[in-house]
Amino acid sequence: MLESRAHDAPAWTSRATRPAAEQELLNPSDAENYLILDARGRGHYVGTVLSVANVHALAQPRAWFGEGDDMFVVDGERWPPRLHGTGPEDYFCAAWGFPSGTYAGPCHDVSLAGDAADWAGRWSLYRFHVEDAIRFTTWLRVSVERGHANNQSNDYASVAYWYQTEPHAPFPPLAPRDARLP
Repeated sequence: MLESRAHDAPAWTSRATRPAAEQELLNPSDAENYLILDARGRGHYVGTVLSVANVHALAQPRAWFGEGDDMFVVDGERWPPRLHGTGPEDYFCAAWGFPSGTYAGPCHDVSLAGDAADWAGRWSLYRFHVEDAIRFTTWLRVSVERGHANNQSNDYASVAYWYQTEPHAPFPPLAPRDARLP
């Protein structure tokens, strides 16, 4: 049984039943998350395409990538962020593990679905939220855990959509062509 404070922590290690002084958060920041966007300046974030090659499903049945929390740290707010979701399945407007596989909504969809029975294979999802954009004045960091509390090492790729005013931090240079080829 967990101690009475258990519901206050975003994630727990397997040592969650130890005394409080010995407990530690499994993911006390977003530093280990898959980074979707790190934008410095003023703007608003309007969407994401996220693609996942779920390699864990091959070695571990029912390895669900959809529980990795999505996090939006706005203007350098303290941890944990106010916009801290429960993962891709909810951020991309689905639930219960994308049971239908591919689907399309007006501003969100699963355009490529692996095996809906065990979530293996390649998945690609998008969501646009122009009507409820996430506004920032100095900084926005968008990330998602790689599985619950970063317990998976699946292959992620993404595209972030945002509008931003000048001035802003310089964008990182593109990697050489050969380094960008699959």
